[in-house]
Amino acid sequence: MLQQAIFSTTAGQDAGVSICWAIKCRHVRMSRIYRSKQKPPLEADYAVEEDGCRHRRHRVAENWLSLLAARAHCGMAREGSEHSEGTFDYDATIDMIRLYKCALCDRRTGRGEERVPAQRQQSAEILPRHWRLSLELLRSLGLFNSISFALETAVASPRCFGDEALPSAFRGFGNRCGPVVGKQKAMGGTCVSNTPPQTAAGIGKTDTGCDDLTGLYLRLSQWDREGTTETHNFYDVSTTFILLSRGASFARLPSLDQEAEMDQVTRGRLLDSLARIGGYPERCGICVAAEDTVSEGIDSRFRLGTTARTSSRDPVVTQHVKQRLPAGKYCHALALDRRPWDDLHVSPLEIQEMFARDVAHARKVLLLRGPTAPDDGVLRAPLRFATSVQAITVSTSTLLGGFDGLIEDMAGLLVGVDLLLLIGLPTGFGALLAVELSCRYGVQALDVGQFSLAAAPGQRPAPPLTTLGSGEETPTWEPQLRRATQPISLNGPWQIQITTDTARQEDLVEGAWRTIEVPFPPQAYKGLATKISASEAVWYRRRLQVPASWCAADKTIWLQVDACDWECAVYLDSQLLGVHRGGYDAFRLEMPPSVCSHGVALLVRAWDPTDEGCPFTDRPPIPCETCCESGWQPRGKQSLKPGSIMYTAVTGIWRQGLFMEVLPRCHIRDLHVDVHKDAPRKLTVMADATCQELLSVEVLDSEGALIGMASGPCCELHATLEKELRLWSPEDPQCYTAHVSLGSRTSSISVERHFARRFLAVQEGRLLLNGKVMFVHGVLYQGYWPESLLTPPDVEAVGRDLRMIKAAGFNTIRVHAVVMGEAFYALCDKLGLLVWQDMPAGDMRAMPTWSEVRAVAEEEIGMEAQRLNLPVRRALFDEIRRSHASQTAFEVELQAMVRALSHFASVTVWVLFNEGWGQSNTQAWVALLRQLDPSRLIDANSGWNEVEGPALGDFADLHNYEDNSSIFGPLAMSFQNFAEWGYNVAGRVPALGEYGGVGYAVEGHRWSSHGAWGYGEKQVNHRQDVYATALEKLLLRLLPCICNGLGAAIYTQWNDVETEVNGLLTYDRQLKLPLEFYQEFSRLVRESARKCMSAPDEMVSGLVS
Repeated sequence: MLQQAIFSTTAGQDAGVSICWAIKCRHVRMSRIYRSKQKPPLEADYAVEEDGCRHRRHRVAENWLSLLAARAHCGMAREGSEHSEGTFDYDATIDMIRLYKCALCDRRTGRGEERVPAQRQQSAEILPRHWRLSLELLRSLGLFNSISFALETAVASPRCFGDEALPSAFRGFGNRCGPVVGKQKAMGGTCVSNTPPQTAAGIGKTDTGCDDLTGLYLRLSQWDREGTTETHNFYDVSTTFILLSRGASFARLPSLDQEAEMDQVTRGRLLDSLARIGGYPERCGICVAAEDTVSEGIDSRFRLGTTARTSSRDPVVTQHVKQRLPAGKYCHALALDRRPWDDLHVSPLEIQEMFARDVAHARKVLLLRGPTAPDDGVLRAPLRFATSVQAITVSTSTLLGGFDGLIEDMAGLLVGVDLLLLIGLPTGFGALLAVELSCRYGVQALDVGQFSLAAAPGQRPAPPLTTLGSGEETPTWEPQLRRATQPISLNGPWQIQITTDTARQEDLVEGAWRTIEVPFPPQAYKGLATKISASEAVWYRRRLQVPASWCAADKTIWLQVDACDWECAVYLDSQLLGVHRGGYDAFRLEMPPSVCSHGVALLVRAWDPTDEGCPFTDRPPIPCETCCESGWQPRGKQSLKPGSIMYTAVTGIWRQGLFMEVLPRCHIRDLHVDVHKDAPRKLTVMADATCQELLSVEVLDSEGALIGMASGPCCELHATLEKELRLWSPEDPQCYTAHVSLGSRTSSISVERHFARRFLAVQEGRLLLNGKVMFVHGVLYQGYWPESLLTPPDVEAVGRDLRMIKAAGFNTIRVHAVVMGEAFYALCDKLGLLVWQDMPAGDMRAMPTWSEVRAVAEEEIGMEAQRLNLPVRRALFDEIRRSHASQTAFEVELQAMVRALSHFASVTVWVLFNEGWGQSNTQAWVALLRQLDPSRLIDANSGWNEVEGPALGDFADLHNYEDNSSIFGPLAMSFQNFAEWGYNVAGRVPALGEYGGVGYAVEGHRWSSHGAWGYGEKQVNHRQDVYATALEKLLLRLLPCICNGLGAAIYTQWNDVETEVNGLLTYDRQLKLPLEFYQEFSRLVRESARKCMSAPDEMVSGLVS
C-alpha cells in the first residue's frame, strides 16, 4: 500500500558551513553565519567560551557537571576576585543557578526520551542524584556553601524541575532555558499538565521554565485579546511558528468553498475528529489552522490580487471563525505558504528559514507524500538541517478506501520519528491525518499542503505616503573632509540578491539578481519594499570602471562606505577585502591593483540580526543578566516587527551610500582642529597622515578671507591668527575653514575641514554656552521618511527639515536612536542648531525603580538574601549586564560615533542611554566619554534610570508625558516626584528629555489606516482645533517650569513616524498647524527663559573646554 523512498540529509548541512555550539541557555547560538533558536541534540558538542575564558569541549550527556565547574572558574577569572570559604559572589551565583537549570533542561529534553517510559523513569531517577552531585560540586568550589540549603529545597520536587522547584527568590532565572523545545503533548510529553486549560485569570502564572502547550495557547490567547492592532508587534505567521517550534501539530481547516467540495464521508470524519478534542486542541497538541483569522490589519499583509484573503472586518467572516475556532487557539492556514504574503510583512525566505531552524532542525523527519506533492528539490532547503529525512507515498485510492489501514500502518513507520510532514494530500485529508496521528501516536504531524515555503518576489507597491517636496535625484555623499581630487560616487543602480545567511558567494544564482537604487535600503519603498529577516543576507553587485589615471604606481584607490547595517563583507570579484561590523559608523578599505582590470565586480554582503532574540519588551528579565544572546548590537529603534515605538529596520547599505577615491600614498587620512577657551587667536591642527612630511595650514573666515597661516613638521601644528575667532552660537553660527597641506609646495596633498569655536559648561543647574545661560528648546528627531526610511529620499530632504525646525523657533535637535550622515551635522553648524546626539541603543532594557515587576523581584530576592545574610546591591536592578560581545560592540560603535562627530560644533551633548535600554556600567561609560571628548556635555541616562551612587552626567533628565506611562505627574511636579523616588538633581541641569507627544492623525497623511497612537492621554486627536488647544494648554504648563529651574525641554517629536502620530508635522512633512503657531510657541518659551534665567557675571571656573 505504501511506497517507501529515502531522501537523505545531514544535520547542519548547508554549503559546507561548520557549526560551533556556544554555551547559551535560551537560544543556542552557533557561528555568526548560522544561528538557530532550537536547542542542540543531546550529544551536541559545546564549546565553552565566556568573557575570554575558553575551555576544552565537552559532551553535555556525559560531562555537564564539568561545564558547571568550567563556568564557575570562568566567572571567577572574569570578576578577578579570589573566592574562599564563606565568601559569596551574588552575580556568579545567579549565573550558576541559571546554568545549572539549563543543564537540567538539556538533560530532560533529550530527543527520544518522550515516548520511551523506561528512559523517562531512568531520567527521573538520575536527576535528583545529579542535583545532589551539583551541590557537592558547588561546595568543592568554595563558592556557594551559603546557598546549599536553598538549592536542596528543590531536590525532591516531583515536577520537571521548572521555576517552582527553586526558592522564590530565584524563580525566573531559569527562564533562559525555555520554553522547552520538543513535543509536550498529553501523550508522551515529560512536561505535561493534565489539568484543564486555565481561565484568563491564570495567565502569566504558568511555569515558563517547563511550559506545556496549554499554557502557551493561553498566553497567545491573551496576546490576541490585548493586541488587536499592529502596535502589539504580533503577526499570524509568528504566532503559528511559536506553536510549531514548541511541538504543536498543524491541521489546516478547509475554506468554506473547499469544505463544500469535500467528500461527505471525509468531511464528516474530520468534523468528528475535531469535535473529539472538545474545543481544546492543545490537549492533543493540535494547532487548528484557519485561513480567515480575525487579526486586525490582516488584509494589508497579503499581496495585491491574492485570492487567499478574506476581510477581517466582514462580520460574517468574524462570526464564522468564532464558531469554528476557539478564540486565541489558532494558527493561520497560510503560515506554511509563502506565496500569498506581502513582501513587506513576510520576507522572501523567512517562512522557509523559520521552518528549517525552528521546526525541522535536528529532527528525524518522515514525509507522507500525496498525489500532488512537490519534487525533492523543493524540500531540500527547508529540511537541510534535519538529522534525517525519509519519505513514503500514498495514493488517492488508498486515502479513500483504506484510511483506517493507513492509520494502523503508520504505527510502525513512526517509530523513532520526531516530525511527520503531510504533503500534497487531497483537501481535508492532511488535517484529518494530523489530528488522528497526533492524538493517537503523540507525533508532531504537520499538514503542510504544497510546502511552498518560498516564493518569487511580488510586485513592488507604491508607498502609502511620499515626502512633500521630494525629488527623484538619488542622494550623494559629499565628504566633509574635502579633497582636491573628485571622488566617484557609487550610488545609483546596483544588482541585489537575497539569500539565506548561510549562503556563500558560489551559491548565488545568476538569474536571481534584481535591481536596487543604492543607498536606499531593501526594506524601503525606494529600495525593494521587502522585509529582510535575521536569517537572510543581502548581496550587492556592481561592475567597476576605474579611470586609467588612477592606476599609477604612486597612487592608491580607496572604497569609502558611509553606513552598512550591520555586518558588511566587501569582495572584489572573489577576493575578500574586509569585514566591518557596526551599522552607524563609516569605514574605508584599500582596493587591490586588480581593481584596474576591466569589468571587475564589487560585491557587498550584508547581514543584520536587528532585534532577533532581543525584542523591545515592557517585561524584561529582572535582574537582566546577559539577557540578549543575539540582537544585542546597537540598533536604535529598528525592529523586525515594527509597531508602537519601534519602526521598520534597514539592512545593508544606507544613509549616504559609498564612493571611490584616488589618493597618493602619502596623504592625510583625517584632520581635527582644536580651539582654545582662553586664547581666541590660537588653534591646533592635528593630522592623521600616512607619512611624515611638512604640514601647512591656512585659516579662512566665513567670507573666505585669510586670517592666519602656519607650517611645521607633521603631524601637530599650532597656529596664531591675525584676529580672534568669533564664538559660535544659534544666534551667530560663525564657522571657519582650515586648509591643510602635506608635503612641499610643488608636490602636496591638501584637505579642508570646517570648524567653529564654542564652549560649554554647567553652573548651579544651568547650561552655559560661551559663558551665557541658555535654555534648550528642542525637538526629538528620528530621521525616518515614509518612502526611504533612514535614508533621506533626495538630496534636499535633510535641508528642508533642518531649515523648517530653525524657522519654527527651536534651537536644538535631539537626534534620537540614530546617527545621521555628515551633511546633517554640517548643516546644523551652518544654521546654528544645537544637537543632542543619542548613542543608538542595543541589548535589553533595565526596568525603572517604580516598575511593579521589579518591585516583586527586589522583594523576593531581598528576603532570600536577608535569610542567607547576603548583601544585595541596587545596581543589580538598575542596570543590565551585557555579554562580552554586546559590550564590545557598544564600545566600538560609541567611540566611532564620537570620532566622526567631534568635528561639528553643533554637537553639544552626548546622550549615552535612553530609558534604560542597554544601560550597563554607566559610571564607567561616562568616564570613558569624558576622556574621549572633554569638550561636550553628557546626558548619562535620558528618561529616568538613575543608578546607585553619585549623580552621573551633566543632566537630571526625565521623560514626562503626563499620562499613565509616567509616575512624575504634571510637568510642574516632575522633579519633586523625581526626588521622592530617591533621585537628586545634584547641581545638574534639570531637563525634560522628552515631553508633549500629543497625537493628531491627519487624514490623507497617515501611514496606516489603523494603529495610530500618541502620548498624553493616549487619545489621538482627529480635529485640528482640538490639537491646537492641547498644545496651548501644554505650553501653559511648561512656562512655569522654566522659572522653577528647568533648563531644557525636548518636544516629542518633529514629525510622525509610521503609526506614531505625535509629530508637529505628518510623516510626509505636512505641517499640522501653521508655522506661525509653532513660532509663537517658541517665542513665548524664549521670553519666559529670558525673564527667569539670569547669566552669571563670569564663566564658571569648571568650564569644560
